[in-house]
Amino acid sequence: MLIGVGAAIIVLAATVYAGAAWLQYRVERDIAASFAAMRTTAGHPATYGEARFDPWTRTIRISDVVVPMNPDATSLAKVAEVVLVGVPLFAKSDRITARRADMSKIDVAVDAVTAVRIDGLTIDDLDVSRRIDWQRLRVAAEAAGKPPGAAAQAKDVLPEAAETLEGIRFGRLEMRAVHGGNGPKNVDIGSIRLDGFAGGRLAELTLRDTKSLSPQDNVSFGRLTFKNVDLAGLLRKSAQLSAADRPATPEEIGALAAVLEGVEMDDVVVSAARPDRASGTMVHLLSLRASWGELVGTVPTAAHYAAKAEMPIADQTGDLFKALRDAGFHSLTFAFDIGSKWTEGARTFVLSPVALEFDNLFSASLALSLGNFSPDLLTNDQAKTAPAAAALEAGPIELSLHDGGALDFLVAQVATKQGLSVSAARAKMIEDMNRVVQAQPQPSPEFARLVDALGRFLASNGQTLKIILTPKGQVNLLQTLQSAKTDPMGALSRFSVEASVSGP
Repeated sequence: MLIGVGAAIIVLAATVYAGAAWLQYRVERDIAASFAAMRTTAGHPATYGEARFDPWTRTIRISDVVVPMNPDATSLAKVAEVVLVGVPLFAKSDRITARRADMSKIDVAVDAVTAVRIDGLTIDDLDVSRRIDWQRLRVAAEAAGKPPGAAAQAKDVLPEAAETLEGIRFGRLEMRAVHGGNGPKNVDIGSIRLDGFAGGRLAELTLRDTKSLSPQDNVSFGRLTFKNVDLAGLLRKSAQLSAADRPATPEEIGALAAVLEGVEMDDVVVSAARPDRASGTMVHLLSLRASWGELVGTVPTAAHYAAKAEMPIADQTGDLFKALRDAGFHSLTFAFDIGSKWTEGARTFVLSPVALEFDNLFSASLALSLGNFSPDLLTNDQAKTAPAAAALEAGPIELSLHDGGALDFLVAQVATKQGLSVSAARAKMIEDMNRVVQAQPQPSPEFARLVDALGRFLASNGQTLKIILTPKGQVNLLQTLQSAKTDPMGALSRFSVEASVSGP
């Protein structure tokens, strides 16, 4: 019995070993055949150093890969090692899959002066259709490089690339330590990450720690993210615009914007070292958020834009900047937050919030609505925009202004220029404003309420002025703006006015 069991174990082990050896042989043979096919289609050899397959971990390793990127092999892609982990033992009929793909030390020589280096690349849950015709894509790309290149690219390459993208899926693709250069222009990117790619659409694309090394474009940013990007749609729409051979219409530009649902940026720095700028000038964008919903023509049904930035003023010229420096300001930090909503059925367009803040100076917010709003207002067809503008109706308007130090700064400037004390300068400002009101031939009650609130606002620091204008019935916006030039009191009388001041 023991001899029989031992013999069975030996036979089983031999069978398993033989099966593993056969699988290893088959995979390595298929790899050699694939590279041989690339040699045939490309006209120049695609080579590799060694290919190994471990059936126990289902891992393929291919070293020293060199692939020509064009027929004359002037453009080459080199990879130190390609590792595919978790490949199926028995290939699916229509898909090529791997749990993870890793590439190390990738070098792409685009031409004699342009090169890209990537320290490492990882792809999780890779799934590629076997139906992708790589040879057809290669032919289209090669045709784009020959006259007339632009037409060939628009007609063939972009649609072919879009179809290729729709045949690829992965959970995550990340490139680390990316360096690209073209002569004196170079850029370093800490990482590029693509998440959730399927059907030619990408859930998120993020670049981190990016810095331009060119003096002409000395810009860096900590993070740049694109949300929900339809890459295949972008390629197809771009091909259509290129083939049209004319300037894009606003509707076509809106269609391009629809392939992206949002952009985020953090820690963007425009360096003072740029030669096209005055010494010391710099803009530091601390954060930016932009998102939009479905577009109807060029109008998003909903949108939100917010940003915060800092600008040093040490070397800025002008009386205002000098006065700010004398007041102790070394930089200006400002932020804005804008939201909009358009209801197509009701034809109303609402801006809320519209907020602006200058650190240690003031903050303001505005909410307004427009009735009878049409997307024709944003076209470049005068025959459509003129009637659309004439039909606009003013809705409620709410304005809030908070003094965070600007009033104190303004009063100090008036006091200095006119040789007055701060208290006398403040009193003179209020007196001058009242004198303007009294000079009006027929001041309306609405205007008087506004002036009274403004006077109370100027009287002391740190207060908040709030003004609400409510239309009395239907108010045509264009007619009101035109009449305000010659009869401001009459224009204001079309609204009910509420004005209040609150303080700390």
